[in-house]
Amino acid sequence: MTDKEVEVFLAARDSLKQMQSNLVLKEYINGNNPLKVYCPDCKQTFSTYMKVIKDNHGCCPCCKGGIVVKGFNTFGDLFPDLVKYFKNKEDAFSYSYGSGEKIEVKCPNCGMEFKVILNHLSKRGFSCPMCSDKVSLPNRILRTFLKFISKQLNEYDFEKEFDWSQGKVYDGYFVKNSKKYLVEMQGE
Repeated sequence: MTDKEVEVFLAARDSLKQMQSNLVLKEYINGNNPLKVYCPDCKQTFSTYMKVIKDNHGCCPCCKGGIVVKGFNTFGDLFPDLVKYFKNKEDAFSYSYGSGEKIEVKCPNCGMEFKVILNHLSKRGFSCPMCSDKVSLPNRILRTFLKFISKQLNEYDFEKEFDWSQGKVYDGYFVKNSKKYLVEMQGE
């Protein structure tokens, strides 16, 4: 073994000591060969390298959220109260709570369907961009109006930022008869 391999092995061995309850099922040969490890907490068997064990400080990738296991660490397992908002309930059990995946949800109050990043949903909870009290009253009125006339519009959006707007976000944007319109409800 090279000095680097010895260093990685010793650091990983120390990390494995932190992972005391996990059982190494396959003997360590060198840094190029994976170990097979069993975690009694999540009941998962996984292959990993000593360097990965070192980098994860001995934490099992399933328990840490790097591997998604239905029935243990999926979004739906950890946040069952938010599953009711998912348009496709299976999506809740396909990703981890920290995922950057955009999932389609539906508001039970107004019926609006929209996409939300799972990571945001797990941190902030559910908030409808149409009817939530987190949206100002003028913006809710604008959103309701645009949704009401949506069949007459080619396109519409809320909280719209453009490359040319230098960070300015407009409350509403819509296109009708190939003409583009911006709406600002309370700002400058």
